[in-house]
Amino acid sequence: MTTGEQILHWLGHLRPHTKSDGVRSLHKPLSVIWALGRVGEGERLHSWSRFDVEAGGLLDAFGGEGSRRTPEYPFGRLRGEQWELVGWAGEAQPGRGELNRLNPSGGFTEAAFAALLDDALRARAIDVVRRTYLGELDQEDVLAAVGLEGWGRASGAPRRTVTREEVERSRRNAAWIKRHYEDTCQLCGTRLALVGRHYSEAAHIRGLGAPHDGPDVPGNMLCLCPNCHKRFDAFALCVDPGGRVLQASEDSTAVVGVLAIRDGHDVDQACVAYHRERCLA
Repeated sequence: MTTGEQILHWLGHLRPHTKSDGVRSLHKPLSVIWALGRVGEGERLHSWSRFDVEAGGLLDAFGGEGSRRTPEYPFGRLRGEQWELVGWAGEAQPGRGELNRLNPSGGFTEAAFAALLDDALRARAIDVVRRTYLGELDQEDVLAAVGLEGWGRASGAPRRTVTREEVERSRRNAAWIKRHYEDTCQLCGTRLALVGRHYSEAAHIRGLGAPHDGPDVPGNMLCLCPNCHKRFDAFALCVDPGGRVLQASEDSTAVVGVLAIRDGHDVDQACVAYHRERCLA
C-alpha cells in the first residue's frame, strides 16, 4: 500500500473504546480530526499542554453525555505507525501525571504528515473520520471547531465578500444554467412546478468556497432540483466518467441515472472528477 492508503486504512480502524453502555468513545476520532486541522496550518507535533487544552476542549464539547474528559487516553493510545510521541520513551500508556511532568509532544509521523499536506489526501482522510465515527454529531460544527469549515460540504465554506462585478457574474451564470435546462434537473429529470413558473437551483460541482476554490463558470455548474442539490452537496450523489449518476452509501454505490447534458453546456470534467473523488472516498 502507498503511504496515503496506509493512513486511510489506519484512520478507518482506530478501534474507539466501547463504554459499558455500548456507546463508542469518540476520543480518538475527535483527537485525529483536531490534528488534521492542524496539518493545514503546517503543524505536525503538538505539546501535551496544548493538546490537553485544545483537543480536550473538543472532547468537552462533542464527547457526548457521560463522556469523561481524558485527552491523555488518545494522546498516548494513538501511538503507532502513523502517530508518534516525542519525549516519552516508555512502552506503556503515559499517565496524566507523567504527561504533565514531562510535557512530551505527539502528532503524525513525518511520513504521514508529508503525505497529508496533499489537499486531496487530507480531504479523504477527513471524510473517513467523519463518516466512520462522527455520524451522530453535527459534523459541520465539529469541522468548524477545528478550523476545517467547508471540508464536509461540496459547496465549501461560506464565501467571502465579493465585488459587485463578481456577484453579477454569478447571478448571470446561475440564471443561464437554469434557463438552458428549462429548470429540469440534470440528475433525476424533475421539473418542479410552482404557481405560474418552475423552480430549479444552480449547483457548483467544485464548490466556490474554501477549501475547494472552484471556478464560478457554467462548466462548473449543474441545474438541479432542490432534493438532488442537497444530496449532491452532501456527497451522496456524484457522476462517474461515463456520465452515470451514482448514489453513494456507507458500503456501496448504485447507478441511479444518467447526467443530462444539452448542447452548449461544456461540463468541466476535472471538476466532476474532483467531486466524485470526495463522494467515493
